Amino acid sequence: MKRALLLATLLLAAAGYVFLQTSSPSGKLASLMPSGAMLYLEAPDFGSLLRDWDGSKVKADWLRSANYEVFSRSNLFTKLEEVYSQYGAAAGFAPGLKGIVEIAGTDSALALYQIRDVEFLYISRVPDADLMKSQLWAVRNKFEQRQAGGVSFYLRTDPASKRTVAFAFTKGYLLLATRDDLLAQSLELLAGGANPSVAGDRWYRES
Repeated sequence: MKRALLLATLLLAAAGYVFLQTSSPSGKLASLMPSGAMLYLEAPDFGSLLRDWDGSKVKADWLRSANYEVFSRSNLFTKLEEVYSQYGAAAGFAPGLKGIVEIAGTDSALALYQIRDVEFLYISRVPDADLMKSQLWAVRNKFEQRQAGGVSFYLRTDPASKRTVAFAFTKGYLLLATRDDLLAQSLELLAGGANPSVAGDRWYRES
């Protein structure tokens, strides 16, 4: 359980680190994200950023800090622990940091749709060879298969929490979502569909 707490904190810190390090978004990945996101982050090389963060003195100092100690006892931390466990059950495994790095490719983006329920869509350019060695790919036979945009995707729901994990790999991109409709809409956009995307949202255009 302590490991789950630590990972949840690392993911939050990594997201903040990515936000600070990213260059101006190209719009390509935003055009693949369904409209309506409340938060959107993009990085040209998420894998390298995550590996740098994991080995950094900043991370080590933070984990030893009083701020981390206080945060680890907060309601937000408890909520993240619960969400992490539920999505782990839906996926069929609880990924450690190594498992996250396995699917952290180069051009990457994360769109958060429901902050309270931590519902998101993640897209990353991941080499075929790296994906085939990942924990996520290894458990795909436990998932139900569906189709959208002419592409097969994998779907699994935890009966207890009703949390869902869905993923697909096409055209060199890994798409990972916590709602099957988000993944299906993204695959349709990738196939050339004209559905509304984050790139067309007013707040994105004006940012």
